[in-house]
Amino acid sequence: MIWIGILLTITSLIVWLCFLKINVSLDYSFIDQKQSLQCTFTVLALRIYTYKLPDDRKTASVVKTEPEQSDSQETTKKKTLSLLNLLAVFQKIKEWEGYLLSFHTLIRARFKHIYIHKLKWQTECGVGDAMVTAQTIGYLWTIKSLLVGLLNLYVTFPRLPELQIAPLYRSPGTHTHVQCMFSFRIGHAIRAGLSVLWHWRKRPMAESH
Repeated sequence: MIWIGILLTITSLIVWLCFLKINVSLDYSFIDQKQSLQCTFTVLALRIYTYKLPDDRKTASVVKTEPEQSDSQETTKKKTLSLLNLLAVFQKIKEWEGYLLSFHTLIRARFKHIYIHKLKWQTECGVGDAMVTAQTIGYLWTIKSLLVGLLNLYVTFPRLPELQIAPLYRSPGTHTHVQCMFSFRIGHAIRAGLSVLWHWRKRPMAESH
């Protein structure tokens, strides 16, 4: 009887965890070549984890030097594609096309359980010239609309996102601020992860010669 009670308790705990909802709050800003990011994970109104990217974070540029290659080495690396090799390449592309199509269908079905409750994206942009700035603002509106439309194919929006773009005519620069709040259940996340892992194992493999 004790083992049955323990088993029922563990089963109830697992089921409860699967229905548990995780809320994620994302705040990102890019102002004057400085960026900051704060991502907070909350469960049952309790903050369980917070990731911060400081404003003064600098990315070091690494310059890689490669040794010069002689003409003989370059000629040995050049390969001539025969007709059979070309057909093999097209066949591999065809296999990956079907795989990616099914993977897209899987991702689209699994990610619909993600609910974006708030998406506010503010941008200010200026390039120093009024006419070019106006054209740039139009391009930015197009890019934002396409990105949000593409995101709407995969996730669920209970509320319409707030998009704002303002021109900077006096001084050139780019400022952007993104606030996003979304939620998902642990059970859906586990199911999506297992589905992606299982589908990845069925990817077209390269033939060993």
